[in-house]
Amino acid sequence: LLTDELDYTRGSLAAGARRCGSPPWALPREWDALPTGRGPATPHEWFGGDLRGLEQHLDHVARLGANVLSLTPFFPAHSTHRYDSTTFEHVDPLLGGDEALASLTRAVHANGMRILGDLTLNHTGKHHDWFTAALADRGAPERALYLFDDTLPHGYDSSIGPGGSIL
Repeated sequence: LLTDELDYTRGSLAAGARRCGSPPWALPREWDALPTGRGPATPHEWFGGDLRGLEQHLDHVARLGANVLSLTPFFPAHSTHRYDSTTFEHVDPLLGGDEALASLTRAVHANGMRILGDLTLNHTGKHHDWFTAALADRGAPERALYLFDDTLPHGYDSSIGPGGSIL
């Protein structure tokens, strides 16, 4: 769940701070977390854990000097990486649900840190309501959100392969 590497020089927050002339000590020090809901978190896990487990280890993250907690997508999805969200309305119950994110946010702020969530509105999984509506009805308004091609076997393409399958 937690990485042991803090990157003081890369990332969009750091790049923006440098362009604004911020001194090096004021640059964001991001801690990237990838909660997957596969068991309790420990400071040495890259995969696994939930938002409550991450909250339990915030002291460790703060002691390492991080001032930004960066979360990968936390919406319900069918994959571990969660870039194929099925809804953007709630936090995945496997990660602790909406209250777990609210509690983590309060704890992050109490530690003098900021929280950055990866909101991936341009990534929807094939099980998302928008996509299923677009696929089911050519006249659905959701169809305008996607590119369909009747020459493809599934009628749509994706960056990971035809019909959203892994190449």
